[in-house]
Amino acid sequence: MHLRLADALARLYDRPNVILGPIQLPAAAVDAAGRVSAARHIETSLELNEEELALFKNTGMDLKPVFIATELSLDGSNGQERQIFGEDYIKVQALLTLKVLVSEE
Repeated sequence: MHLRLADALARLYDRPNVILGPIQLPAAAVDAAGRVSAARHIETSLELNEEELALFKNTGMDLKPVFIATELSLDGSNGQERQIFGEDYIKVQALLTLKVLVSEE
């Protein structure tokens, strides 16, 4: 999975400011019919470099929106059929925490 971030909705899918990832999502446990039998929860942390953090810089007084989209790619199956059911889902929650070093100079 990748997270796409942009400062304008029109850029989000074809020209995002930042693409984070890949984030590996392990498969959930499934029953004999191939349906998920137990949800899986993972947490991951991503570090952004200075260029990526520039997206969050706001020099004005107005709110600056940041749009986020997820892009999911499934691994190859070596020709084996894979099914995705209507009740299958991935829930993405994000929390942005900034650690800022302020120089005394």
